[in-house]
Amino acid sequence: MTDDNHSRRAYLGIIGATGTLAIAGCTASGQEQRTLEWGGQGSENATLECGVDEDGRWKWVLTPGGSSSIDVDSAELTVTFEDGSTETASGFRPGGGEQGAVQFEVFKSGGGTVADAEVTFSGGGDNVVLAISESECVADGDNGNGDNGDNGDNGDDGDNGDDGDNGDDGDNGDDGDNGDDGDDGDDDKKKKPDVEDNVDLELVSKKDGDKYEFEIHNDTDHDIKFSWGLDDTEHGGKVTVDGESSDTFHVDADEEGTVYLYHDGEEVASVDIE
Repeated sequence: MTDDNHSRRAYLGIIGATGTLAIAGCTASGQEQRTLEWGGQGSENATLECGVDEDGRWKWVLTPGGSSSIDVDSAELTVTFEDGSTETASGFRPGGGEQGAVQFEVFKSGGGTVADAEVTFSGGGDNVVLAISESECVADGDNGNGDNGDNGDNGDDGDNGDDGDNGDDGDNGDDGDNGDDGDDGDDDKKKKPDVEDNVDLELVSKKDGDKYEFEIHNDTDHDIKFSWGLDDTEHGGKVTVDGESSDTFHVDADEEGTVYLYHDGEEVASVDIE
């Protein structure tokens, strides 16, 4: 799969230390362009062994690490694989909006192993984190980019319908009732859990040494899969909390920091360790 199937390649400043930020210029809006090198967060998702008719798909998440929002239009990610190949993707926020984490989707034919990655962006706070949130093998060409939608131009062929005042054939237009299926999409949206108002993260206690216990409260009626991370470290994990219940997880931290809770790549809550 070539870079043409993905977003344009961005200029990336080379930085000396993993997980550190560097200035690489300014955006059109005048904000400083920053460069962040991947520090290994989510490395358990770095390797995919896919079939010959499959692509590897890596979902990356760039969290702002503070109250300042990341400019999604400025965010571009370049991933280097162990075989030396690279893939580039532009950032996006599912559903739009100007707040929350920025996501990237990177695809590679046959899969592979992520060796390194760098992202350029503007905005964000002091603790911006780049992580692989999940990875999977998908059918070749099923990139989810929607570009295949251009094939919909074939719909112009529908002008052939004019030929047809074949009349009754036009009744096939009733198939358009399938559009009602789209209502299901609206229903799905309505059924999505309201994590913003009904999920909370709480520091429950500090155990022996530097182990902290956190509790997730899920007041929705959905079973929700969360992921969590500690600042820009590799320390993180996943936990599923049943609807209208709570569950705990433990964090080892030998200094002050912030624990972030995510759902579908979006930051849900955060708690400072002092």
